[in-house]
Amino acid sequence: MLRRVALAVAAALVLLPASATAATTDVSIGDDFFDPAATKVAQGDTVRWTNHGGSMHTTTGKVGLWDATLDEGQSFARLFPQAGSFGYLCRFHDEMTGTVRVPVKVSPASGSTTTVFTVTLGTSSAPSGFQYVVQKRKGTGAWSTYRITTASSVTFDPATNGTYSFRSKLQRISDGASSGYSPAKKVVVG
Repeated sequence: MLRRVALAVAAALVLLPASATAATTDVSIGDDFFDPAATKVAQGDTVRWTNHGGSMHTTTGKVGLWDATLDEGQSFARLFPQAGSFGYLCRFHDEMTGTVRVPVKVSPASGSTTTVFTVTLGTSSAPSGFQYVVQKRKGTGAWSTYRITTASSVTFDPATNGTYSFRSKLQRISDGASSGYSPAKKVVVG
C-alpha cells in the first residue's frame, strides 16, 4: 500500500508543470556610475545593486518605491513585479542614474477578432496608492490611453485585424508621479 502511494505521488510530481524561476540581475555601483545603467528584467525578477566604490552610495527610485543607502561592499535587492520603466539615482551623486525596464506580457501573441488577449501589467495588483496606466496603439499610430486600473491585467477584444502594441506605467494616485512606460509588446490580429 505504501509503495502504491509513493508511486502515485512520484507520478503526480512528474506531471506537474515546471515553474519559472525568477532571475536576479546584478548592477555594480562605482564611485560615479551604475553598471549597467540600463537593465531589462521580466516581471517578478529581482535587481541587486552592490556598492563596489570607495564611497557611500544609494539606489533611490525616482517614484519613491525604494531607497537604500549602501556602504562599500553592501548590497540591496528589490523585486520588480510591475511593468514600467523605473528610473533611479544616487542621492549623494546626482550624475549617477539608471533605469530598470520591465515589459508587459501579452497572451496569446496572435489570434483573430474572436480572440480575447490578456495584457499582464504585473504579478499582482498595483501597490497601495498606485495604479497602472495602459496605452495601446494600432500599427505605427499614436499611443492612446486604453485602461487605468489597479488590477494586474486587462483584456483586449479586437474589432479589426492589425498589429496592436501595449505598454504600461505605474502611477502614484495622489500626485500623478509615475514610472516611465514599459517596453511595448505586440499582438497580431488577423
